Amino acid sequence: MGDIFLKLLNMSITAGWLILAVLCIRLLFRKIPKWVNCLLWGVVAIRLICPFSIESQFSILPSTEPIKSSTVVEGEMQNYIPSIDSRLTIVENTINPMLTETFAYNESNSVAPLQIVTYAAGLVWCCGMVLLIIYAMGSAVKLHKLVREAVCIRDNIYICDAVKSPFILGIFRPRVYLSSALREGEMDYILAHESAHLKRKDHWWKALGYLLLCTYWFNPLCWMAYSLLCKDVELACDEKVAKDMTLHEKKEYSKVLLSCARQRSLIMVCPLAFGEVGVKERVKYVLNYKKPTLWMITAAAAILVVLAVCFLTNPTSEYQIGITIPAGSTEPFCYSDEAKDSSQVTISREDTLQAEETPLENNAIQNIMLYEQPESDKVCIKVQPTMIRENAYYYYIPADKDQKWLSAQVEALDLEGKPFDRRWEGHKEKGWQIIYNDVEIRAFEGGYLYYTYNDENGIMECFIEAPKLCDYIQIMLTEKIGYQNYDVSKIKDIVSAKLDVKSAFTGGQFYSQTITDAETLQKFEEWFSNAEYMHGGTECGTQYACLELTLANGNVVKLSMATDSCPNFHIDGVAYDYRPVSDWDNSEFYKCFNEIPRGL
Repeated sequence: MGDIFLKLLNMSITAGWLILAVLCIRLLFRKIPKWVNCLLWGVVAIRLICPFSIESQFSILPSTEPIKSSTVVEGEMQNYIPSIDSRLTIVENTINPMLTETFAYNESNSVAPLQIVTYAAGLVWCCGMVLLIIYAMGSAVKLHKLVREAVCIRDNIYICDAVKSPFILGIFRPRVYLSSALREGEMDYILAHESAHLKRKDHWWKALGYLLLCTYWFNPLCWMAYSLLCKDVELACDEKVAKDMTLHEKKEYSKVLLSCARQRSLIMVCPLAFGEVGVKERVKYVLNYKKPTLWMITAAAAILVVLAVCFLTNPTSEYQIGITIPAGSTEPFCYSDEAKDSSQVTISREDTLQAEETPLENNAIQNIMLYEQPESDKVCIKVQPTMIRENAYYYYIPADKDQKWLSAQVEALDLEGKPFDRRWEGHKEKGWQIIYNDVEIRAFEGGYLYYTYNDENGIMECFIEAPKLCDYIQIMLTEKIGYQNYDVSKIKDIVSAKLDVKSAFTGGQFYSQTITDAETLQKFEEWFSNAEYMHGGTECGTQYACLELTLANGNVVKLSMATDSCPNFHIDGVAYDYRPVSDWDNSEFYKCFNEIPRGL
């Protein structure tokens, strides 16, 4: 129930942007034909009904999932902790931390707070929907009782003494009910209006609108949309009837509208019956009605197309593709990380610009470029992605709003140092550094930044707190390039291990082997889960081998393994020493993969 409600809530918020757009169009383009307004509400209905849509670069929706049921906490993805995806950094950086703190839970808990909240909200939503449906059915029954003594005068037209204002009742076999007190001249105008309703199938569309209102009753914009739909439906029928009328006939038609409006209270009992609404506006519209010109119809059609393209399509998905595009490079380069057949794939820079990129496991990132060198006058993030790569380090260069915000934050840092005394001891690195011109700042857990420089007093050390800046960069790296911190103690219950190697001892050729031997995997668990953190990293060539461990809980952990004798590995820039005893050679690890050449 909670998952259903959360899905509907996201669809409602997404459709809310479209409703606001339709409201703006109605306000700015008052002279467009009213049947176009009805089509605009039809576009809203499509957005509310369809749980999926095609992707388009023209979509201006900020997100198709504004409220997510997961978030990033200290570099790791956590389920059942909500987060806001608004594409507005200031909103996400202020609200998401509050949500993380409010909905935090221990894994030992049987149920997360978010599950309780969404389940309760789902029950309230379901009760509200049922009540609205019961109300509609009760109102329909009441109206049927009101007209049970109606007399058919022809076809589906009935007259009844109890009816004071005309309406249509029924969906599959609609009937027109008129007051027996109507004069013949008035009846002709009313029948013309109600016939226009039937020809336009408004009794279907209004019923559909009410069902959508029952489903999305919690969204105030949907109530506004339904109310305006009812008004636009009536105006569209008036428009259809008045287009061939003389001025005298329009005046008489307006008089009939006014006479019906004075006694319409009974008709408003049923939300599925057509009552006379917005009479003042309708009278003015009928008396001033002019046939739309060709350019007006063309403009209306263009508005419909633009609205559909911008709001019915979803923003293009961002896919994680673990490729590295060296700055200024024109030569082909090799990519092997996460390739399903574990084969080597050669891609050129030109290929990446022209070919359609294939989404891989994580469908959250796309068009990410890592550069060999930092760019001057820009904040760059130095990273060591866990994958086979040509260089030990690469640089992620934020763009647009991220770059502007980060530049302002870094320039505002107080980097005045104190004499060197190893203030970083006791803190663990995050695996990335901030590069800004000639300044290199290392990041540590707890929101600390570390910077050293030389002056006349010797080595000066700066160790400052900047939690907001650190959290911003960590979230950005996680979302953009899948760069996360991982607790090695969670490497438990390994079910398979795949090693990809492309190094000097393999002759520069790519090799891959997967093992599932329980005894070997148990050794890996003991080695890696007890690995010790190494400050300052390691220079043991960890970029040439990538070990992918699949755990029993479905998680996949990747380790950049050293290819020399050092028993070291990296996980996204954080170095560990896994030696079980002091006298240990890394060749013991590579012996487990007998299909891969060994040079150790």
